[in-house]
Amino acid sequence: MLERINSPEIIRATFKTNPFVNDWLFSDCFYRREKTEIFGEVKDGILSSYILIYYGLEEPVVIVYNYLPEMLSYINVVRGKRTVITVFGDYEEIFKEISKTERALLRDNLLLYAKKVNFYPGARRLTLEDKKAYEDFKSKVSWFKNSNFSTNIYGSFEGEKLVSVATKIGENDYCKIGGVYTLKEYRGKGHAKKVVSLISKECIENNLTPFLIVYSKNEPAIRVYKAVGFEELLHFKWIKLNGFTTFDEETLS
Repeated sequence: MLERINSPEIIRATFKTNPFVNDWLFSDCFYRREKTEIFGEVKDGILSSYILIYYGLEEPVVIVYNYLPEMLSYINVVRGKRTVITVFGDYEEIFKEISKTERALLRDNLLLYAKKVNFYPGARRLTLEDKKAYEDFKSKVSWFKNSNFSTNIYGSFEGEKLVSVATKIGENDYCKIGGVYTLKEYRGKGHAKKVVSLISKECIENNLTPFLIVYSKNEPAIRVYKAVGFEELLHFKWIKLNGFTTFDEETLS
C-alpha cells in the first residue's frame, strides 16, 4: 500500500539520487506544497516509487516514477481531463489502463544537459523596462497567455521587438531551462541559440548544471540545443489525455 509522503528528508534524499528526474518532486514539494500530493513506497529512506499530483494548473497533472498497480486509483483524478501524465520508467501498463476510458496518446521526450557551453552572443536577461515588449510577445503566442513577466526570463530582440524567450529556474546544483520559444517569422536566425546559450553560460559560471526537456521529434530544437552544447541524458514518456498538447510540438529553430 502506498503511503502519503510528507517528510522533507525523504524528498530531499530522493531528489539527490537523480536531480534531473526528480526535479518536479523537489520543486513542487518545497515551493508549491499546498497544491501537491505525493504517495509512494519508501525503501532505505528514499522513494523507490511515487506518484505526484499537482493541482496548481487549470487541470491536475500527474508524475509517475516507477509505476505500481496500486497507483491506478490515484490516477483517476485526471480521467476526463485535458492534461498529461509524466512517466519515468515502465509506461506500458499505465498507458493500457488509462486508454480504456480516455483518449490517450504517447509522446517521447528527451532530457538533455550541458557540462560546457558554446556561447552565441546577442541575448540578454529581461528587465522591468522590457515588460511591454514581453506583453507584446505574449499577445502573439497563445501558449503564453497565462504567464507572468519575470526577470528570470531571457530574450533575443530584433530592434526593439522581442522575438525569442526562455526562462531560467535555478534549483540547488541544477538549473532548468523552460519555455523556449521563437516567433515563427524569426526562426532560423539563431535567436534560440542566443537565449539558451546565455542562460547555460550563466548557470555553468555559477556551478549549476543546465538541463531541459524537448519533444524527441522536434529535430530543429534538438539541433539548437546540441549546437549550444547539450547532450542527451535519457528518454521519458508523456501520456497526453483528451487532446492535450504543448507549444514545443511546433517546429522550433
